[in-house]
Amino acid sequence: MTKKKLFLNGFLTIYSYNQNVIYFLTKQMKKIFTILILFLFFFYPVFAYEAEISVNNEKVLLSDNFKLSINIKNVDNLEEIQISKINGIDNFEVLGTNQSNRVFSQSKVVNGKIEEQRETTTLFEFILKPKNIGEFSLGPISFDNGVEKKDTNIVKINVLKDEVEVKNDLPENTNYSLPVDEFSGKNNINDDKDGILFFILIALFILLVFMIFLQTLRNKRDIDNLENSNKNTGYEDSLEENLNNLDFDINSKNFVSDIENVLKIKINKKYNISHENKSLGEIIESTDFEDKELLNKINLGLNKIKYSDLYFDKEKFLEDVKSYLGKL
Repeated sequence: MTKKKLFLNGFLTIYSYNQNVIYFLTKQMKKIFTILILFLFFFYPVFAYEAEISVNNEKVLLSDNFKLSINIKNVDNLEEIQISKINGIDNFEVLGTNQSNRVFSQSKVVNGKIEEQRETTTLFEFILKPKNIGEFSLGPISFDNGVEKKDTNIVKINVLKDEVEVKNDLPENTNYSLPVDEFSGKNNINDDKDGILFFILIALFILLVFMIFLQTLRNKRDIDNLENSNKNTGYEDSLEENLNNLDFDINSKNFVSDIENVLKIKINKKYNISHENKSLGEIIESTDFEDKELLNKINLGLNKIKYSDLYFDKEKFLEDVKSYLGKL
């Protein structure tokens, strides 16, 4: 009975020890696994960069140029990355380069915690011109940050003959139409020229219509001036008759204006004074006439007839006017 107890106690001791060992190992494995997960979570994005190349036109003419773009994401410091030469770049002439950087940052709440997502983008642009005709490849470009190495994609460029060269190479009397899609750039230029020519024609047409309109207005003005001149001629003939006959109708609505105009003409002939655009009063005030007092009296009578409703003896006034005109 004593041996059985000893055996049982020994078995239980060994079993308990093994359980402790298993528990300890399991706990340590959990710690290691947790540390590994955290390591990957915090450090993997540093190496998870992306690189891609693209062109704006896969078919170009020998005389044309195109743009090659290299887009690199999630790289904060390019100096830490080794970048290889662009494969196939020797087949093209580099006309210009450009570099731009963009940083995108976004924060969001996950399980009550704020997580920030950050993305950096670096863009290289090359303006290239083909050296020869044919199909060429650009890329890949190799990127190596010491931990991860990546190669970009490859793009194909089809370089075609210039349109003029193709036409010169065709045999005479041969009908050959060039593919439209291969020379869409040249066709666009021709379309632009046609559009400019159409715009110029429209502008010339509008200008012609405007000039015709101005000429019509000028002709109408000349006709109106001629009609006014004829009217003035008739009116001047009537005034000339009044000058000779000194015959004024006191009941006429032009009684005052006829006397004023006859006086202006008489004064102009006697004193050689221009009365254009001047009233009789202005002419009298601007000149020292020997009969200025009498002229002022006549002008005062004319103003009374024009502006006063009081009775005024027009017949006696007309006799004074005729008396004065007879002396001139």
